[in-house]
Amino acid sequence: MYNLKKPVQKVIFGTYFFLVLLYGIKTHSMVDSFFARYERPVTVLEISDTQNFYTLWQAHYTPGVYILLSLAEKIDFIKKRVQKFNNVVLLHPSEFSTSSLVQLASCEHFDITFVHDCAMLHKNPSIVSAFMTLGDYLIIEVPIDFSKKCIPDEHKDKIIWRETLFSGKERLCFSNAKNSLTKARWYLSASAHAKQPSYTIISTFSEKKLVKGARKKTSEWVPGINLITAIMLNLIYPTNDILRNNIENFKKIEHNDPVVGNMIVQGRELKLIDFADARRNADQEKCLNAAIKLFTWLHRPKDPYAAMKKYSEYVHK
Repeated sequence: MYNLKKPVQKVIFGTYFFLVLLYGIKTHSMVDSFFARYERPVTVLEISDTQNFYTLWQAHYTPGVYILLSLAEKIDFIKKRVQKFNNVVLLHPSEFSTSSLVQLASCEHFDITFVHDCAMLHKNPSIVSAFMTLGDYLIIEVPIDFSKKCIPDEHKDKIIWRETLFSGKERLCFSNAKNSLTKARWYLSASAHAKQPSYTIISTFSEKKLVKGARKKTSEWVPGINLITAIMLNLIYPTNDILRNNIENFKKIEHNDPVVGNMIVQGRELKLIDFADARRNADQEKCLNAAIKLFTWLHRPKDPYAAMKKYSEYVHK
């Protein structure tokens, strides 16, 4: 008798592959066209409870820095994947709550925040408001009836596009146009916070600038995430070795305040910011040696505030 088993398997596999391919195209269609609008490097934050991250697809094609915040219990798989990229940062906080979001929004600005497979969102739909404060655009992946049941009317007006997915879900993109930061960095004393200048952000698809203080000193925005923020959210990648090598290279650059709060993580590369601040006259060698020491521990303290306290002790010895 003629064996139909293998031909049937081929047809089934071929159909399945076609559907997966079609779903993949569908999955990325609106996102791809949205990313394509940027004429400058982007800073993207993606938050998920899993090890699956959609923006790695974009990291190959759209210039910028891609920050992956995983709330999964294990991250070995995604940790291996990100090592192939030069422009990806991996964070794995032991705890991430609404207060964490508020802190993050106070000192960072993301062009696009992408949230999916996130229990926080489903347990507390009103947290959408907090997610929106992270930057200019928020993309969330939710059940199709989520917006009707859970999104307040004032936020529905901010939805600029929506996309129905193959999985019975939909993507919603909100526009928020965040134009300022309330503080320079996550870890900041009350006295330092009181003395800091204002920070205004000009952000369009073609340019992004930071306007600082009453004198309105304007500089190009540096894509990425502040090193202190990364430490507070348990930076997994780049590794300590990569960070130390970058900081060692900073010894060749003249800077009057090379503290970790003036370092931006861009993946495999760190960038110094805030050159020639008239308020500062720090010991460059002491600051950089303290930063290197911070990343020589095999395991940093579980409490990131303890790590920053140790660093501060090194700087002021």
